[in-house]
Order: sequence, then structure tokens, then C-alpha cells
Amino acid sequence: MAQSLPVTVQGPWRTGARILVRTGRRTLVESLYLLTAPVTALAGLLLVLTGKARWSASLERWRIAKLRALTAGAETSSQGNGNTGIPADPGLWFDAGHAVAVLPVVLITWIFTVLWWFAAFATLTFPLRTQPTPGPQYPMILNLGSGTAVSLRLGSPGLHVAFAITLGLLFLLTLPLVTRVGVAAQAGLGQALLWDTSALHRRISGLEQERDTARAQTVAAVTAEAAALRRLERDIHDGPQQRLVRLALELGRGVRRPPARLT
Repeated sequence: MAQSLPVTVQGPWRTGARILVRTGRRTLVESLYLLTAPVTALAGLLLVLTGKARWSASLERWRIAKLRALTAGAETSSQGNGNTGIPADPGLWFDAGHAVAVLPVVLITWIFTVLWWFAAFATLTFPLRTQPTPGPQYPMILNLGSGTAVSLRLGSPGLHVAFAITLGLLFLLTLPLVTRVGVAAQAGLGQALLWDTSALHRRISGLEQERDTARAQTVAAVTAEAAALRRLERDIHDGPQQRLVRLALELGRGVRRPPARLT
């Protein structure tokens, strides 16, 4: 029993460490994807303006596929969606539309990612950047922007450090959620417009197939109707004509036949 206890204790710790490593790796990859998005979005818009919308869409497809491939180890098997490869190109209009629609999404996700990383780094390094002084302390003031400030009545350096570390850990623990939401919004828009397996493209493909089927049926119906009309015209034209020819022949024979003599 004494020997089995360390194994029992190490199991949860080992599982927790693996989860922590996967979460950290995924957060770093997603943060890199979100932080570099403004550069690629502006480059994509320039490519669209120069008539190279295909290149812009291919770049974003590659980024999304690379993101999925790098975060595949951090995903559970139930979350796999099978869209880790480079998809087929669904259409030029969708490529150009994505380059325009992604700009506000990229801006919002970039701002939140930068703010969370900066807040976590600034608060966690607060004890290293400040040197506590003995004696009474001034209240800690948090500037919230737009002239708004909150005064925290923490009367000792230890409370200042504890508050900063607590706040930093809070930002750090919620950072994976922030990056996940940002990736879901940004990459989700890309998959909706650039993936031919998305629900939108499936719907469009279904409508196109229905249109082609209806067009083929219309052509077949018109062709059959035209053939029937030609056959009817031929019957109408050939039937009386043949009877008239036969009548003319009989009349001709009657005219050439000598009249019968009366006895």
C-alpha cells in the first residue's frame, strides 16, 4: 500500500501537467495567429485591390490550416472537424468578400489579445519593477482610461504585491479563453467563406445542382416538345399530301380511260 500511494498521487499531477502544457502551447499558437492577423489582413486586402483575391484567400487558408495542425495535439478527439487540410477554392467572390469582412474582426481580436497579454505581463512583473518602501503606503490607483481611476486602499507593500500577482494570475488564467474566442470568430469566418465544406457552400452547391437539374429538365422538355411538334407537322403535311397525290393519279387514270360504249 505504501508503494502504490506515490503512483496514485503522481497520476493526477501528471495529468494536470499535461493539460497545462497543452493549454499553454495552444494559447501561444492561437496568440501568434491573432497577433499576426492585422499584417496578413492588410496584405490580403492589397492583393484583392490588385486583382489577386485568390492569393489572399490562399494565404488565409494556409494560416487556418497551420493553426489547426499546430493545435491538433491540444484538441480532444471529439473536437476534430476534419478541416486541417487546404480546402478547394469555392469562388472568387467569397475570396474577395472575406478579405473585406475579416478586417473589423481582426482589429477587435488583436486589441483584446494585446490587452490581455499586456495586463498579465504588467501585473505579474509588478513586484520586480517596484521597490517597496517602508512605512505607510499611498493607496494603489488603477487607471481605467478616459479619466477614470479606482483607488484601492491597500496600506502595505505586501498587499500591493499580493493584489498585483492575483490580478496577473487572473488575466493569465483567462487568456486561453480570450484566444479561443478570438480564433473561433476569426478562423470561423474564414472557414465559412473560404471552405467549400462549410454549411454556406453546401447550401449554395445544393442550389446550383437544383438549378442545373431544372435547366436540364427544361431543355429535355423543350426538345421533346419540339420533336413532337415536328412529328405532328409532318403527319399533318404528309397525310393529306399523299391522299391528294393518290386522288390526282386516280383522276388521271380516269381521264385517260376510254368511255364505255352503250350496247
